[in-house]
Amino acid sequence: MLPEAASSYAPAVDRVFWVIFGLSAFFFLLIVAFLVYFVLRYRNNREVLPAFESVHLEIAWTVIPFVLVIGIFYLGWKAFVIQRAVPEQAFELQVNARQWLWEFRTPDGQVSVNRVVIPADTPVKVILSSSDVIHSFYVPAFRMKMDAVPGRYTYAWFEAKPGTYTVLCAEYCGAAHSRMLATLEVVPKEEYEKRKQPSAVPAAATSRDPVAWGRELYETKGCNACHSLDGTPGVGPSLKGLFGHEVRLQDGRVVKADENYIRRSILDPTADVVEGFNPVMPPFAGLLSEEEINALIAFIKSLQ
Repeated sequence: MLPEAASSYAPAVDRVFWVIFGLSAFFFLLIVAFLVYFVLRYRNNREVLPAFESVHLEIAWTVIPFVLVIGIFYLGWKAFVIQRAVPEQAFELQVNARQWLWEFRTPDGQVSVNRVVIPADTPVKVILSSSDVIHSFYVPAFRMKMDAVPGRYTYAWFEAKPGTYTVLCAEYCGAAHSRMLATLEVVPKEEYEKRKQPSAVPAAATSRDPVAWGRELYETKGCNACHSLDGTPGVGPSLKGLFGHEVRLQDGRVVKADENYIRRSILDPTADVVEGFNPVMPPFAGLLSEEEINALIAFIKSLQ
């Protein structure tokens, strides 16, 4: 009944499905059996049957569903935690969705459209963004679905076995929604090293290393005037070792410096002002393309 289970956490998701399906089928058949029995048993009975109360029955049909629901919650929570806890040093795959195609960018800067090759038996973190409307990155064989939302980053991860899998959009996004398909080819690590990503964008874009491009933007956009790369505070905090660490803000909040934090700090610097610094950075909303923002984030992530 289910597609091939091709990712490391697919069995945990399938387990939740079969438990819910089995319980639903059991209680459906039980209720129908009682329904048929009472219809046949009392079909000619015109006598009004006396009502009765049973404390034991009340307790039973309260406690049993409660225990079953808590059990389903526990199984679902375990599967959810596995899906959200990305392993360290995961292979990062940037995915940008737009009407009506998927654009993939691998860590080495290779760009491809609607087809990508990734290594097998390797944790892969998918970082999703959207250029227009909400899309949803759905790979049935991996039991993975995550929305791509305009103006922010979302993520999911998987570790897959070799094979060729279909990526669908599971969120209605316009006229060609049903044709927004991509192919995700998972190959052994040795084979992956020998292969190049097929490209459907101009060569200049595919050959540009995002980290090098981000460093170039860091200098040409004036970021170096306020943010150092050696850990020394300036007008603004240093970018060295920023990504992945907690940042204390002026309002007392503590946030993690992830992709969304960096993006928000670039486009709207006054949203999260770091403690000890003044809100003097101008906003870059409308001045940078999505590709330039992604490149700056890639550069900052490299400064560990």
